[in-house]
Amino acid sequence: MLELLSKHPEVLYKYQRKFKYIMVDEFQDTNPIQNAIINHLAGNHNNLFVVGDDDQSIYAFRGADFRNILDFEKKWKDCKTIVLNVNYRSTSTILSAADSIIGNNKERKIKNVKAHHKINVPLEYVQGIDAVHEAKLIAERIKDDKNKNFSDYAVLMRTNYLSRNIEEVFRESNIPYKVVGDYKFYDRKEIKDILAYLSVLSNPSDEVSTLRIINTPKRGIGEDTVFKISNYAEQENINFYAALRSFKKISTISTPKHFNLSQFLDIIVKNIEYSNSHSVSDTLLNVIDDIDYFGYLSKENTKASISRVANVEELINSVKRYEKEVRNPTINGFMEKVSLLQESDDTNQGNQVLVLTLHSSKGLEFENVFICGFEDGILPHKRSIEDKNIEEERRLCYVGVTRAKRKLYLSSASTRMQYGKEKKSKPSRFLKEIPEDLFLYPPSQASEKNVENAKNSIKEMMEKIKAKYAKK
Repeated sequence: MLELLSKHPEVLYKYQRKFKYIMVDEFQDTNPIQNAIINHLAGNHNNLFVVGDDDQSIYAFRGADFRNILDFEKKWKDCKTIVLNVNYRSTSTILSAADSIIGNNKERKIKNVKAHHKINVPLEYVQGIDAVHEAKLIAERIKDDKNKNFSDYAVLMRTNYLSRNIEEVFRESNIPYKVVGDYKFYDRKEIKDILAYLSVLSNPSDEVSTLRIINTPKRGIGEDTVFKISNYAEQENINFYAALRSFKKISTISTPKHFNLSQFLDIIVKNIEYSNSHSVSDTLLNVIDDIDYFGYLSKENTKASISRVANVEELINSVKRYEKEVRNPTINGFMEKVSLLQESDDTNQGNQVLVLTLHSSKGLEFENVFICGFEDGILPHKRSIEDKNIEEERRLCYVGVTRAKRKLYLSSASTRMQYGKEKKSKPSRFLKEIPEDLFLYPPSQASEKNVENAKNSIKEMMEKIKAKYAKK
């Protein structure tokens, strides 16, 4: 379109006459080509109205360039700027926190935004011992709210793999929730693929799982071959796996396909044997390595593929946690746990906590907001730190903070599982940019507060036990 408008004046003139007044919403999210098209179309009549906020430009990965809005007044020198400097959503505390964070960005327009609601509800920072404890602290805060509607709460996160612990703890705590803009953790394709492999190792007769993985990743076993095996199984009155092991007896399957089928069977048989003498997590890692699943996911090298890799890594963490929780961990036991988690999904579509990424939250608002995983390496993201591109991450943080109307919670974990191993985490550098007097308890005292809470919980539990035996 830009080439057409640039090289053909008669076409440009036609559309300039057709669109005499142009309005662009969310102008900070336009890319350079879109900006150039707008400039061409408005170049004759100069009737252009754009609305936007450079502090909320968070889509650089889609090509958006926040400089379009920063440079607007340079391009259109006679334009009039109307500053909307009253925030009708958030409390003055939340707005002060947001301004303190975003004020550290150098490439931005300076604003003096004031809160319409002069309410001072302090922020709260909670720090879990690990990611599971962090999720439990979030669940406790929600359940402790006596006047709560679950729909008054949202949990925001930088990347969607962080949802697993939140989801599991919410289910254990009977907190209804909905994952917005994404599948629930165990419903994601990459997770279902790997779980299908585990299921077949545990029970080769699981036909549904075998059919799912027989050509995942692609290994040249097409639908026609699968149909011939299924047909043979029906004729011989045997299950699909037994028919698969007898593939050489199926005359309709061409010899070139034998290698592909043999290769798949070798993976299954070898890993069944491996699982007999190794842990569930070691077996899982061995399967992922054997089928080069990370390589399969990473071929595109896109944001989505990176996210899928992170989800599989989080599944590894899930298995590690399961092994710590039970005395005799088995593949069967883990699959039963996953099955129970899926069956316990709450079907309440109204009164539920929303779980979503920071990017998905843009344009939305909630009474109470948790931003979990408030750690360096997560928010700001590790790649942004390495690329020295912190300002976009700070804008993303600003968007998350300003989703809250009444109460804002920031949470992190002291340690977090990475590739199945515990690693120490540091609170987000953005936490230090917020004045401590805006918090209920200073973030620097979070560790001491956790110890105090743990002692109080133990004390309460001991008092209940004493009271119970006193009655006897």
